[in-house]
Amino acid sequence: MHKTHLSFIVFFMLIVLWIVIASEKEQGLKVIFPQDRSTLTNPHVTVICKLNEGTKDKPCTVPNLVVNGVEHKWRKEYLPTILVASVKLRKGLNWIQIGNSKLSVYVVSKKTKAPPTDWKEIRSHPLPAEKEPNCSICHTLIKEMDTFRLGEVQLPKACDACHSEIEFELKHHHPKRSIEHCTICHSIHSSNMSSLLKKTPKELCKSCHD
Repeated sequence: MHKTHLSFIVFFMLIVLWIVIASEKEQGLKVIFPQDRSTLTNPHVTVICKLNEGTKDKPCTVPNLVVNGVEHKWRKEYLPTILVASVKLRKGLNWIQIGNSKLSVYVVSKKTKAPPTDWKEIRSHPLPAEKEPNCSICHTLIKEMDTFRLGEVQLPKACDACHSEIEFELKHHHPKRSIEHCTICHSIHSSNMSSLLKKTPKELCKSCHD
């Protein structure tokens, strides 16, 4: 009798776990930053995720954010489809759980051991002097009831707000006006290349020039 009862409990837990996983896949949880099995030099991290919009019958369920066993709250103004939270990681190995998705991130410092060799160093876009990240600096914000929905990045306006044309040409040796927009070469949120490049400079040049 005891074994039967235990088997039923295990079976029930597996069903619940399957429902949770299926629900997250259906909602399309996408982790934008940070990436799994990545290394960082800055312990101050902005966790960014995106959920597909739900329906009246099936509203999207916001997953919990747990960092190293401690639960953190998402910023309310972007819920439920955009998940943003500022967290401070510890030096060394960190565990980030977003719903059923688990990420491992390593913060490198002089006092920590070297991270696994196959993990990639990820660089994030520096934040302004503000304490909290503000998505509206780069994204258009669309007001919907009590929340906001993020629109497209305002290019090149968003980049021009911080990077002047003179600064661009001094660093890049390439006329700015002949480039359609900055995201041809640069990632918006993060990259494992310096200056948030999508590829090496040589590869990027070859994508347009023979």
